[in-house]
Amino acid sequence: MIKIRDASLSLLAILDTYSNDSVQEKINGAFTFTFDVFIDGDKSNYIQVDHIVEVSGNYFRIVNFNMRRSGNGVLDVQVYCEHVAYELLYDELDYFTADGTPSEILGNLLEGTNFTVGMVQLNDTTTFSIQETLSKRAILIELANYLGAELQFNKFEISLLKRRGSDRGVQFRYGKNLLGITKSVDKSSGTIQTAYDVDVVELQTLPEYGALEAVELGDTIHVKDPDLSIDTKQRIVSYEYSPRLRINSRLQIANFIKGIEETITRIRRTTVVKDRLYNGIRIGPENGFEAVRSDNKARAVMNATEGVRLQTGDGSGASWIDVVFLDTEGNAVFKGRLDAASGTFTGDLEAAGGTFTGDLQAAGGTFTGTLSGVDGDFSGTITALAGKIG
Repeated sequence: MIKIRDASLSLLAILDTYSNDSVQEKINGAFTFTFDVFIDGDKSNYIQVDHIVEVSGNYFRIVNFNMRRSGNGVLDVQVYCEHVAYELLYDELDYFTADGTPSEILGNLLEGTNFTVGMVQLNDTTTFSIQETLSKRAILIELANYLGAELQFNKFEISLLKRRGSDRGVQFRYGKNLLGITKSVDKSSGTIQTAYDVDVVELQTLPEYGALEAVELGDTIHVKDPDLSIDTKQRIVSYEYSPRLRINSRLQIANFIKGIEETITRIRRTTVVKDRLYNGIRIGPENGFEAVRSDNKARAVMNATEGVRLQTGDGSGASWIDVVFLDTEGNAVFKGRLDAASGTFTGDLEAAGGTFTGDLQAAGGTFTGTLSGVDGDFSGTITALAGKIG
């Protein structure tokens, strides 16, 4: 049974007749649902983008659908849905850094969204940092990978578990409940990774077996095919099944969990702690290289279009004032004190239509160039200590 709900979760229709239904979930990865339904001019009208499908006790949002007429004149709709947590794809952060327990970090990440923190089985305080623009969903997956944890989605509740599944003693073997198997061995990452794609018959649906043969994502199972010399116990890292029938299913078992590309800067808590100022680094097409202090009161920007800027901010992250600016032709603007400690100024130091209002000093050094004011004033103190103004 499939329930169709609107965006506010109000029930619109219940579908009893449908086909090709399939839930696919990967540990710390994809979580989707697809199905086909005949066009009947009534309930099928509720198949609309952004409507929510409730199946197997979870919520999936309709992302796209295809209406078609087959060769025999039958009209139906192919529907593709993603778990509601995919909403986090559309909420991007320039960078993210948080310090605390995994529950606190998860709560910080989910702040301002429709999602709440569920069960969190990790308690150690840590610091987690992402230093580039990513969606909250990508950050969520990276957080789980960073902690060595596994995500579990229950409607709008998100949990961080030490490990999903268990070893129930379930065995799939050729001649009993194993239909097909493909073994893949890969060393492209530097270590040997072995995975098996397995087509199985789920005996849990038969009264004589029931719960004794039940499996879930994350379970460790025993797979045997003597003709292929396969006798292995590994975890289910991907699980594809029909919620309606739950008989012919497809599993991937492996000795590894494949996450999205590594994008984490891992920061030790001994060097970055709560309430201490730290720098967030990000690189983008607009500003180039950018280092922003955690209180948003100082940043450095460097790119090949404008040059290098050191700036102060008001703490909002939206307003910045140049303190030092060096353009790509070597021209510089300074705001504040200009000192030469045991060094020499050898060029021309000028104020063109402006004013030097701070102290200009040479401590143990020499001004050997020309110091002039063009339509401007020197209103500060010019001092030579153990040197001369030449």
